[in-house]
Amino acid sequence: MSLLDKIKTSYNCLGIKKNLILISIIPVLFCVLFVYFEDFKTKYSNTINKSETIGEIVQNRTVSQDFICEYDGLSSVNIYISTFARMNHCTLVAKLFADDELIQVWEIDCKQLADNSYYPLKLDKTIKDSKGMNFHLFFESDGVEGNSVTIYKNTSGEYSGLYIFDNKVEGESLCYQLQYSTVTDARAEKILVIFFSVCVLILVSWIIMNQFEISIVKRFLLLWVLLSLLFSISNTPFNTPDEPSHFCRAYEISLGYLVSDYNDEDNVGGRELPLDVNFDLLKNDWQSFYENRNMSITENWVFRHFSYIAVYSPVSYFPQACGIYFSRLFTSNIPIIFYSGRFVNWLCITLLLCITLKLLPVGKEFFSLVLLMPMNIHEAVSLATDGMVVALSAFIVAFVLFLRNRKAKLKWYYLFILYTIAIVISLYKIVYFPFTLFYLLIPSESFKNGKWGKLLHGFLVVLLVCVASFSWLKICNKFLVYPGSDSKVQLQYIFSHPFNYFIAFCRTLISNTSTLIFRMVGDSLAWLNVSTVGIFALIYILVLVKKTNGIKLHGNKDLTGIKIVSGIVVIIIVLLTYTAEYLTWTNVYSNIISGLQGRYFIALLLPFFLLMTKDNPFLYKNESVSLNSQWIVMLINICACGSLMFSCLRN
Repeated sequence: MSLLDKIKTSYNCLGIKKNLILISIIPVLFCVLFVYFEDFKTKYSNTINKSETIGEIVQNRTVSQDFICEYDGLSSVNIYISTFARMNHCTLVAKLFADDELIQVWEIDCKQLADNSYYPLKLDKTIKDSKGMNFHLFFESDGVEGNSVTIYKNTSGEYSGLYIFDNKVEGESLCYQLQYSTVTDARAEKILVIFFSVCVLILVSWIIMNQFEISIVKRFLLLWVLLSLLFSISNTPFNTPDEPSHFCRAYEISLGYLVSDYNDEDNVGGRELPLDVNFDLLKNDWQSFYENRNMSITENWVFRHFSYIAVYSPVSYFPQACGIYFSRLFTSNIPIIFYSGRFVNWLCITLLLCITLKLLPVGKEFFSLVLLMPMNIHEAVSLATDGMVVALSAFIVAFVLFLRNRKAKLKWYYLFILYTIAIVISLYKIVYFPFTLFYLLIPSESFKNGKWGKLLHGFLVVLLVCVASFSWLKICNKFLVYPGSDSKVQLQYIFSHPFNYFIAFCRTLISNTSTLIFRMVGDSLAWLNVSTVGIFALIYILVLVKKTNGIKLHGNKDLTGIKIVSGIVVIIIVLLTYTAEYLTWTNVYSNIISGLQGRYFIALLLPFFLLMTKDNPFLYKNESVSLNSQWIVMLINICACGSLMFSCLRN
């Protein structure tokens, strides 16, 4: 094959000929991302609110302001200017001094100024070590009365540093705002180099991957590993919801304590641990993490409280605790111990997801796209339990469909798996136990005694789950303490006023559904305080909807049964999730339910697919992820990781 033929083959293999419109907008999207990320590269001081103007700055009337920088990386001083809604023919001169040394001079043509807005005095060179430095900003003008500009000031007495005619004005300050660049130090630059190197690795790997015919499981695994790596290097430790508490719970389990202690004095659950440290020093930003990377386990044991995490069974933290336990054998370094727990949890999730994708008869493309949503990867690379819940619930569905398609007598180890996975998922989160309703889809002929054998095993599964769940609930019930809520009172209220609860449920469903769907994809990450590009989340949702292939019921009897069970599972879990949050996180008698998170519903997307699709799950399809879908997955996840990365460089 000639070189020209190879190039032509690669060209066609990448799908460029069929996707010219998509390819042409990629540079535009990256330009949008660059502009978007610019905002994450800066942070601002608190805005000084305006009160009144200082009067026109004219010849022989100088104004100046002293200030001290709170952070490194001073890049601009923004001044709130008024032009009196006219075009002024004069020049405003601004001079910035640092410790009596002239740093920069700006000559501003007043005709170009906008009225009542901030004007940025941008520095030609960012001052990297500006924290704690004393600055003096000086203004003068060649204008005359009626043909010059003014600057607003604050007269609350809260601020100071204003001079007029070199005379200090007590309790007043110019209305200004300081702007800092957060990527000026060498550590931040190294982190960014690593980040963009992994982005390039992802794109190169994708190009190479499209040169070969590989299975959807291997294709998913490659993207999953690379994107998980990108999320890991983008986000600081303890920067996912409740991760400090997850770490403490997993740490106590690694010490052999399966049930947390209860502190009667503070009315909280927790444990005395050798962690007399401030996790925020590792969480706030990468610069702080670097400075505290040698943080170690302490000899001083302190009580760390985590009541709302103590309710989780030790089963939920088995992978994390294993990682923490083995790392503690070799080191006392907290970051290493933390990342060991994260890694083992991610590894177990990854193995289970690969098995699940192998077992799924159809829906592999849809489910792989669900798994590659930013929020799911974000949770999977953390110490949280949500990533494993998604993997466990999907495994139940895939395993049942595998057994149903197999149509043979169940081996003892198949039954063991069915029993074990039902107990495990109920101990992770009891609201997901309805996933075991998929067991009803296993044909009676697969059991030793037919229909009666199926009923017997079904009864035993329910019995064991109830015993395990209620036993743990009795143990952990004392930890269900949330300010403003009372689960017993709420439960009585539901039974005595069911219509009122129904109204609260409907009101929450109507007002919160769109937010929950967007957050399920990942339009807000970290502690849900880092926004990604919302329009990308909408695109991801539309792609998933398209992959359901329509909403018409198929005439196949087997498929109808699957749809009925899938629909029942979705409805019951939604009701249980809303009710659980109403009992535990919602203020007593509130008319709207609090505490709901979009990630709680990721597990429902696979049964939702089975409910909506037209395809027969027993007609095997050699599925693959389309080129368009791959582009969307990579772009949205790179965007999300960029948001995380820059947010972790700005604090």
